Amino acid sequence: GAWRAMKAGADKKLKEMGSVEGPYYKTVGLFRMNVMYTTLIDVHDGDAVIPDFANGADFRNDRMFYGRYAHAERWATGRFPFVKKYMSTDFGRAHCLHSERFMSKLIEDVPWETRPICFQRVGVGGKVLYNMTVGGTEFRKGDCAWYPPTPTMPATPGCGEMNAEFAKLYLTDGTPKKS
Repeated sequence: GAWRAMKAGADKKLKEMGSVEGPYYKTVGLFRMNVMYTTLIDVHDGDAVIPDFANGADFRNDRMFYGRYAHAERWATGRFPFVKKYMSTDFGRAHCLHSERFMSKLIEDVPWETRPICFQRVGVGGKVLYNMTVGGTEFRKGDCAWYPPTPTMPATPGCGEMNAEFAKLYLTDGTPKKS
């Protein structure tokens, strides 16, 4: 997976530098590829950071993570090895493999914190999925209340003062500007 590829490249660089001590990276970000991030993300502003939505007493957001190498390694590689242990607990048997509940136990002893990170899901062909239809009813779908402005969908309240700043990053049709 992605972690193994990153680690192999880092190990190669360490070897080239004449060092076998690692890790090469101190901070790692793990981001879904099927989303459009609509807030700036500084991967150096915390030791174990997840978005500030979809968290509760017994569940943690599982959609992205950044922070110190050891915490990121747990988030990225600890899932499969942890399944058997998790499913042997009363909590695991009660909730099965519900992703956010599983994540809450996986990172239970990690000093996680949240940030106001917003993103929208992107479908096949790069189309941003603003709306979903369930049972014949269409509703707005998103992981935050802010959406890039488009001619038919102006920016909506949410993510506070970031609206104006991020509106500048997008053309009127909602596509990111090229740098």
